[in-house]
Amino acid sequence: MNYCSEKASNGEDIANLFVQYFKSTYSNDNFNNPYTTVPTPSQHAQISAANISTVEILPKNISTAEKTRSFKIGWSRFYFTNILKEGADNLSQPLSYLFNFSICKGLVPNMWKAAFITPVHKKGNKCDIENYRPISKRLIAKIFEKIVYQQVYTTVKPQLTSEQHGFLRNLSKASNLIIANEYISSGMDRRAQVDVV
Repeated sequence: MNYCSEKASNGEDIANLFVQYFKSTYSNDNFNNPYTTVPTPSQHAQISAANISTVEILPKNISTAEKTRSFKIGWSRFYFTNILKEGADNLSQPLSYLFNFSICKGLVPNMWKAAFITPVHKKGNKCDIENYRPISKRLIAKIFEKIVYQQVYTTVKPQLTSEQHGFLRNLSKASNLIIANEYISSGMDRRAQVDVV
């Protein structure tokens, strides 16, 4: 494996090259602060009904999320994820308390943002470390994120315009381009003025 002008052949040296490369792509500004304050919504926000403070996380939400989550992990983290998955019923009560406390206080502990990083090959030469991207596996935070997302998404979805395609289920840039292409084509067929920004 190689990165810049450095080469590595044993596991530890390769791991250090990945650390060096991935470290160069991230900011470490808030590391000394044990909590990161969640920004409060603007008073002028269009979607006022989606207030994060109204999210309530129940133990059954956590238990379901932990049991249904697919854990694709390396063997070294197997035991921790197995405890989460198999102990979902017992861990759901304390986790729901922590999650609700985090929401009420508007604080997210940095420990929840700590992650196991797995390099995943993108394309090109597999020996070039710059051809890999980091995938983070934040187990507790992922469960929290999944539950909050489901509740906020349910509130926000009816208020979104039909033209919104990014970051929505079953919609994408491609689906948006198909609609835009249809609009442009039908306008040109009718010899109408078509304005696109």
